[in-house]
Amino acid sequence: MCAMPPRALWLALPLVAVACAAPERRHPHAEAPTAAGVARGRFEPPESDVVFGRAVRAARDAGYTVESCDAPRGALSTGMREFDDACGASTCLSRQSFSVVVGHRGVRVTVAREVFDGALRTWTSADATAVDREAQAMLQKILPAASPDAREAAPLARRSEDEPAPPPRSDACVPAPQAAAKAP
Repeated sequence: MCAMPPRALWLALPLVAVACAAPERRHPHAEAPTAAGVARGRFEPPESDVVFGRAVRAARDAGYTVESCDAPRGALSTGMREFDDACGASTCLSRQSFSVVVGHRGVRVTVAREVFDGALRTWTSADATAVDREAQAMLQKILPAASPDAREAAPLARRSEDEPAPPPRSDACVPAPQAAAKAP
């Protein structure tokens, strides 16, 4: 029989109590309320790769760091970007991130924004209408502009066996190579 001596039990008990009483370790911003704006749009199915490529390009052009990018699934999420935002008559420190999901015929853009409250010294929820406008603006950068003479998409034709296969899908998550700097 394997019994723990009472003395060892009394020595281990304070360690267990301290471990149980310690606060849970979480990300410092995990409890900050976040305002989220969602915008949705539709497009024709053959354009999903182009739309996802525009989403990645729009994120990088706006100064976001791409934290998660999965081109085959059409999912993109960015890290938080801090900036000065209008707060009444002055400006406030804000941080914002966005995520994009591109499906077969549609795209969903979700923008999350927090504003730093200097009096409370904490992050608070941003104005919902401003976040919705930001989501719509990002959606406009991602979706192709519809031309006035846009026609409905023709049904997909079957490819005969002797035609060459389409080129392999490029990965929009990989940044485009920068032109080499010219040496003097």
